Amino acid sequence: MIRLRIRRALINFGAAVLAKLPKLSVSAWLTFVVPFALATSFIISTGPYFQQAILSSVSNKSANIYAAVNGNAIALSASLSDWLQGGFYWPYLICAGAVSFISIYAGIVKRWLFLIFISAFVSLNIMDALSSLLPNPPDVEFSMNVICNLVGSILISFLAGANFWLYRLVRLHSSSVKIISQFAGAASLIAFGVLISAGCYLGYEQFFANLPIQFEFLAKAPVSGWIVEPTNGKPFNSLIPGVKFDGYSRTSSTKGGIAGSWTRAAASRDYRLEATLFLDCAQDELLKLPAGRPGFVTDNVKSFRFDIDSGTTEIVAKPEGLSKFNLKAEKAASYTLNQEEGGSLGIIHFSGDSSEYVVAGNDKLQLWAQVSLFGPKNKSFTVVPRDISFTSNSRTTKFRFHRTGKWNGSAPLRCRRGDDEDLFNASNKNEYVNIYVPDAILVTIMFNLIPDNTIPVMYSEPEYNLKYSGFDGWTEVYIKKPQNLQNDGEKPIGTVSATGNINNLYLDDIQLQVTPADTLFFIGDSNAQLLKTGELHVAGKAKAAWKNNSRLNKTKWEKLPTEWQLAIGGVLATLLSWIAAVVWFQRAKILLFLNANPKQIFQ
Repeated sequence: MIRLRIRRALINFGAAVLAKLPKLSVSAWLTFVVPFALATSFIISTGPYFQQAILSSVSNKSANIYAAVNGNAIALSASLSDWLQGGFYWPYLICAGAVSFISIYAGIVKRWLFLIFISAFVSLNIMDALSSLLPNPPDVEFSMNVICNLVGSILISFLAGANFWLYRLVRLHSSSVKIISQFAGAASLIAFGVLISAGCYLGYEQFFANLPIQFEFLAKAPVSGWIVEPTNGKPFNSLIPGVKFDGYSRTSSTKGGIAGSWTRAAASRDYRLEATLFLDCAQDELLKLPAGRPGFVTDNVKSFRFDIDSGTTEIVAKPEGLSKFNLKAEKAASYTLNQEEGGSLGIIHFSGDSSEYVVAGNDKLQLWAQVSLFGPKNKSFTVVPRDISFTSNSRTTKFRFHRTGKWNGSAPLRCRRGDDEDLFNASNKNEYVNIYVPDAILVTIMFNLIPDNTIPVMYSEPEYNLKYSGFDGWTEVYIKKPQNLQNDGEKPIGTVSATGNINNLYLDDIQLQVTPADTLFFIGDSNAQLLKTGELHVAGKAKAAWKNNSRLNKTKWEKLPTEWQLAIGGVLATLLSWIAAVVWFQRAKILLFLNANPKQIFQ
């Protein structure tokens, strides 16, 4: 019974409201009320942008209006179509619909404008009150919202009057056929709202749209930063030159199992694989130890594979002669350029476990695989076993290394040769052989892949390719003589940052002074090239750029000379004065218009 009574009460209330509605024709609803609501929604949608700009300018003591609103951040610039889509945002449509619906109760135009002002003011405040209940409400005091809504409602009523004046002119002069003049008037209503919104967009863009800049700089070691894949779809690798050079590489990984393979070309010479075990040796110590007899030898190696379990691992690849090095990085990678002893240049990249590293050469290759027997276990760091396996000519060798004896972390390491001859021969390809190394924390297997003494038949193409992946850490490539680098061309990159020894920074062909303490950051697409001088040359177009925390992109207004800014201000002041003069001299017609019955115009 209660539900039935409530339903009847709602039906009766709706019928009473409908009975009091002004008697408008269907064509009047379709050609005036609805188009006028849509035009008003376009106008209302511009309000939040200007409210933010005005309130920020009043509350912040900044050098310009852009800094007051955005600080040193780069404002996201919307396209005109995105801006106009705001007119279809449902809160604005509801607010504009309420304004349009309530205003039709007026008997004369000036009362119609007053109802527009009142309904707009109430609707905007209700919308702000509801938005304050959202999880992340706008950070604006309600009293300031009320003041802004008051000013905004006055502007909405004035623009509504101008729109209705234009509508009346179109209806009078478009066509003698009523339906045609009605649709022409409806089109003028919507066009007025769209043009007002588009004009606000153009004005807003002058102050808040950052212009892209052309940039160029040279960086010399020491320098570091980040590079990100380009947005134009071009392939992304690393800063390592793609030409042959004399050098070597080292990969340090803290986690992730590493899998690698060495394959030789069909037309290459025969290669011999040698393997030797070392304990507790750093890189420079390995070079000083006498070679001795290797513990493992395989002739005529066609392919070679190695696998290392997850943990702290280091891979060193030292090819003889000129070789190619390539790091196929992920979507982003950090980099560092270091000047090494003897004039060599070090390029360091940090990349994730989906990266792949490739070395291609034509001579002997020395490969070190070093694992640490100290790592995380049960939320603490302790001695842990490590697995290394390798396969050559279908023979698989698997080891699981264990340290015997406790390690306090401060005991000195003693580099020595491991007892590897019996060790390699004892392996079983179906299961790991447990190897116990006394008082050792670092285990290194040195692989040597040595070609025979025949004259190589391949010069332009590499005789072998070494690939490995799964690492998560640093890859360092050392170029022994960067001055001998051949021209590699430019590498496409996207966003780039740089801190350190930066020279010759140019923005739109204007030089900007930088110091080693400065950090540059450019968002956009660019090209990078490592020069023979060891310098990194980067040039491109940036949508957003910073030097430290200072914005480098200028807005259209900021880029104008002062005399042009003053001239534009003068033109706007003249335009407003002209509008005021027109209103004054046409005041008699305007008064007649304000006392007219609006229904007689749009019916």
